[in-house]
Amino acid sequence: MQRKKFEVETDPNEVKEHEGFKLGDTVYCLRFPDNAPSRGVITKIHLGESVGAYHTFICDATGQFRKALFTTTTSEPDSKLRSGVEKIISKVRRQDAAHAAKLKEKEK
Repeated sequence: MQRKKFEVETDPNEVKEHEGFKLGDTVYCLRFPDNAPSRGVITKIHLGESVGAYHTFICDATGQFRKALFTTTTSEPDSKLRSGVEKIISKVRRQDAAHAAKLKEKEK
């Protein structure tokens, strides 16, 4: 028997664009509140909060939902921000590889 298809409900008041950034854009930013460099795809835009306008994005390094202020977000990063993101991504990949090796060793 086939599964029933459900339609995804969209919020009519959802903000789709702010300061030139749209939902689905890939951006470089400094995460809020730890100011770690990050890269990801914008999934939601939040306005009128006490800390200022910010967005939720999926971090490319960790795959987690993170927050960043629009004041620290750019689509054209400088070399310092880009290298910081690449360092974090390579660190996470090394950790994943080490974890996979430990699991493989336990299986034996």
